[in-house]
Parts: sequence; C-alpha cells; structure tokens
Amino acid sequence: MRVSLVDVAVRAGVSPGTVSHVLNGNAAARIAPATQERIRRIAEELGYRPNMFARGLLGKPTKTLGFLVAGLENPFYVGVSKALEGAARDAGYQLLLYATIAEPWVYPEYKIRSSLLVDGMFVWSRDRLDLTELLGAPVHPFPIVYLGYEGPGPMNYAAFDLYSGARSVMEHLVGCGYRRIAYVQSGWVTGSDPLDPRTRVYTEVCREAGIEPEYVVPDAETSATIAGLRAGLEVGARSAGKRPDALFCYNDVMAIGVCQGLRRAGLRIPEDVAVTGFDGIELGQCLDKPLTTVLTPPEPLAAAAVDILLRQLFGESDAEPKGVTIPTTLLVGKTTR
Repeated sequence: MRVSLVDVAVRAGVSPGTVSHVLNGNAAARIAPATQERIRRIAEELGYRPNMFARGLLGKPTKTLGFLVAGLENPFYVGVSKALEGAARDAGYQLLLYATIAEPWVYPEYKIRSSLLVDGMFVWSRDRLDLTELLGAPVHPFPIVYLGYEGPGPMNYAAFDLYSGARSVMEHLVGCGYRRIAYVQSGWVTGSDPLDPRTRVYTEVCREAGIEPEYVVPDAETSATIAGLRAGLEVGARSAGKRPDALFCYNDVMAIGVCQGLRRAGLRIPEDVAVTGFDGIELGQCLDKPLTTVLTPPEPLAAAAVDILLRQLFGESDAEPKGVTIPTTLLVGKTTR
C-alpha cells in the first residue's frame, strides 16, 4: 500500500499541512528544525514518495517530462521513447508517455482542461503540428520541444536530417543503375506534399535522373507493415516490364512488409526488385537479407531534446527558439545490388 502524507503526519504527531511544508521545502512556514528533522526521518522510514500527479495539479514541479506520440506499433517510436526515458532519467526526471496508436491528428483528444501533469512536453510532430493550436491557449507558456521534424514555424525542435538521408538512399539507387524507382508511402502522405522531405527528395532525384516518378500508396487504414505487404503483392503481380526495379519505402516497417509481399509473389530481392527503407530499426537487420536503409539514431536526438527542454525550464534558453538537426547515415544492406 502506498504511504501517504497523512501517514507521515500521524506518525510524527503533526498536521498533514506541516508535513507538506517540510517535504516541499517551504521555509516561510517557520517550522522548528527539530520537527523538520523528525518529519524527514519518519518519511524516509515509511518509504514515503510524493505524489507527482498531485503536485502537477497544484502547478508545482513534478520532475516529470511528457512524450506525446502516435504509432507505437512501429518499433522506431519505441526506440525513441526508450532513448528519451534514458536521457530524462540521466537529468533527474522521469518520462510520462502520452501515447495513441492512431495517427497524430487524434492529438486533440489530449486537449488540456486544467494542466498537463508534467513540467514540459516532447511532441512527435512529423506533420509539423502545432500543439498550442491543438491543445488550446493554456499550453502557450508550456515548455515544448518538437521531435522528428522541424517545428511549425519558430519552435524548439530536435529533428533528423531527413532530407539528406532520403538523398543518400535515392542517389544510392540511381548509382546502382536502377531506372524504374517507385516510392512506397503512407496513405496520409501525398506525392505532392511539399512538407515531407522524403517525398520531396524522391521527386527531385527522379527529375534529375530523368526517371518517371511512380507513387505506390497502400491502404492507410491498416498498419504500415500490412500496408507494405499489400504493396509488395501488388507490385509482384505485375509483369516484368511494368513493375519497378526498385522500391524506396517510407520507413523500415513498411519495407519489411514489402519484402514479404514480393517474396510471396515469387520475386527475388534484389535480383528482381530492390527494396530500401528508412529509420534503421533492428528488425530490418534481422531479415535473411539485411535491409538497405537510413539510420536515424534516437540517442543523440533524445539528448538534444532533453537539453533544449531543460534550458526552457530553467530559463537558460535564448529568446530565439532553438533547433538541433541530427545527421543520418546510409546503411547499405543486401536488398540492393
């Protein structure tokens, strides 16, 4: 059973208010040093731990940071969450996950009616979503760091260099001699979306290499892996002269599904169709032929994000928002020649 502040007060023979003043360091309460020492000793003996959620409701520091993210079925986001938790813990904070399985447009379900029970918030915002617009005016003074992409306008963010990463994989495909390269993307991303770096790079490199762009858009109402599977089956069902010779997939989980779909259709990778992913999750390297992909390391992203957020919390940040971009690395596997 959790030890409460009242339990400490009963054992110490004082009021709960006195215990609260002592354990919260309220020097204005003018409590005798001997009483303070007795309260702290009893709290330690009983194993009392402050209720951080209650502190949050009172607007007091909770030593807790939040992470708002969608799509935890993708191991990539689990890796980011793990890295954030480690970086927060190293800084003396705990991480509270505000997770939704659906896509980021459901973030308004987290609309704040009183206050978030955290001192600051990380938000995965691949669509450059503005949390202040989604969650309402009370969030405006709230410390926020956007992750993954640059923020919507002048925002604090820690992002991956998705543009350079996409260029490295597309230039790799062109350099390998592929000339019918299709882009397998999520249903919520359109080929004309100017905000998505992967889509933009794909279009640019195709134009530079004289390649006709082709967008393979599987069903958006399913997981990325199953969407990839369906895309692989669809491409695999085409005749040799009408199918792409390489597929640039939006992320690794989609690429893994694509590989399975192509194999079920009786095609060889990369002899018949090459496949590339994006993110560098461990699962992609556990395939019988390790996936060619782009590594997006979560640890430096998390370290930069925590540093930016803590600078806001302690008033050390400059007037101008701060952004950090983390380099990506091309990892050439066995799914391209």
